Amino acid sequence: MKDATATAETEADAAARRRLRIVVNPAAGPDRQAHLARVIAALEALGARQEVVETDGPGAAAEYARTVDAARIDALVIAGGDGTINEAVNGLAMRAGTPPPLALIPLGTANVLAGEIGLDARDPQAVARAIVAGPAREIALGEVAGADGGVRHVTLMAGVGFEARVVDGIDLALKARLGKGAYVWQGLREWLRLGRDMYDLTVDGRPTQAAAAIVANGRNYAGRYVVAPEAGLTAPSLEVVLFRTPGRWALLRYGLALAPGRMSRLDDVDIVTAREVAVDSRAGEPVQADGDVVARLPVTIRVASTRIRLVYPA
Repeated sequence: MKDATATAETEADAAARRRLRIVVNPAAGPDRQAHLARVIAALEALGARQEVVETDGPGAAAEYARTVDAARIDALVIAGGDGTINEAVNGLAMRAGTPPPLALIPLGTANVLAGEIGLDARDPQAVARAIVAGPAREIALGEVAGADGGVRHVTLMAGVGFEARVVDGIDLALKARLGKGAYVWQGLREWLRLGRDMYDLTVDGRPTQAAAAIVANGRNYAGRYVVAPEAGLTAPSLEVVLFRTPGRWALLRYGLALAPGRMSRLDDVDIVTAREVAVDSRAGEPVQADGDVVARLPVTIRVASTRIRLVYPA
């Protein structure tokens, strides 16, 4: 009992000193807004000082992160999904000097980054405790560099092939109503028109081909499914998952192996540790990163020179 009291006092002391800027994506549905209200109430109960602002469209989270006064806050808190978090990561990466730590209130469809760091997105008290008392750890980023000179930083993963086409074709209104169901519907549509196309890639200078590729900075994919077991946010490298066999039935076999965590064991799936991947073929096809289309082929995906600090659960 004494230890529990000491822990509570430590958390309260930490919270009382914690100054937060909370950036909210108001597009989240009513259930997620109710969850956000519970997290904010938990932060208030812990004594954290918080200022809440809302995004007003695409790119707003990046601008908040790029321009926030780091001397006035102890953490920038993003309340949204992995796409909104990615925007903020890009804003932090563009800053001069040391950016503030990034903390999470997960409100997205999959919340992959929350799962990656062991944050229980469903528990408002756990989220609040992580924000006020969790350690800020430095993580590595990837980046997608397009032929037009644009660069987009990646927290979790980037991909080409089937998954990128699904993301590119998502009906946002349907996603708002069905959540993950919208991805299932669009995935079925893309599966029915899937051909046997291959991509030309160069992985750390070595040419190869694949029917699809995921360049992973984290282990998890589409929630809690493990696609790259050796990947880690703190590692200065990327894990390149190469799907060698094209076609509908190969894709179905990959999907069936993903849920029980056996995909990396398949004979026609190779995982290569690398620092740079170029995808040179099929110009104009989409490239997804952290759940959003961020570029069109050709692109180079590599380890970024910029690192940020991410708040983990205590």
